Parts: sequence; C-alpha cells; structure tokens
Amino acid sequence: MAESDSKEAKKPMTDEERLALSQKLDRELDEFINSLEKKRYTEGWPEDKWEEEMDKHPFFMKTNPDGGEMSPLAEGLAKLKYDPEENTPVELAGNYKEDGNFNFKHKNYRLAIMG
Repeated sequence: MAESDSKEAKKPMTDEERLALSQKLDRELDEFINSLEKKRYTEGWPEDKWEEEMDKHPFFMKTNPDGGEMSPLAEGLAKLKYDPEENTPVELAGNYKEDGNFNFKHKNYRLAIMG
C-alpha cells in the first residue's frame, strides 16, 4: 500500500491543457511536413493520357487488344470468372447472366445473346 501512495496518481488533463497539446502537435506535424523534400511524382500516368493508360491495364480494358492474344493477367481474370474447374455450374450461369444483362443494357444485343 505504501508503494501505491508513493506513486503520484495521474491527474486528468484540463481542457486548456488538451487544447495546448493538440495545437503543439499540429504545429510539430506541420513543421515536419514542410521540412520534407519537395519532389514531383513522376512514376504515375500523365494527366492527359490517363484514359489510354487505363485501357491498357487488364482490370480496366473495355476491349481485347488487337491480335486476339490476352495478357497473362487478363487470362487469369477470365479463368477465375469462366473456368468450370473454378466455378460451380450455378456460379457460371450467374456470371453469364450478369454479362448478358450488362450487354443488353448497353444495347450490345449480339454479345448479350452469345453469352
């Protein structure tokens, strides 16, 4: 019991102390951010060509590339969606139904009935 008496009990902070602490932390964070090296991000897609770059990426392609050969990533995605070894017949039917409905909504009737 003597040990607990010797240790000071932690007092709760007052509102003024909390405000001062938060302002101090905000200032320190701002100083740290301002001290970081300023450099432009150069690894990304340029703003004027981002749509072209998105069309090249397998996740965002709207059409298959010319030549009919798909990238390995696009093949893997298609296999995950349409491979009978990976999906049950019910899942496959649902996938084809979703594709057909999507194509029908976008007036791609030929693709809608092919799926």
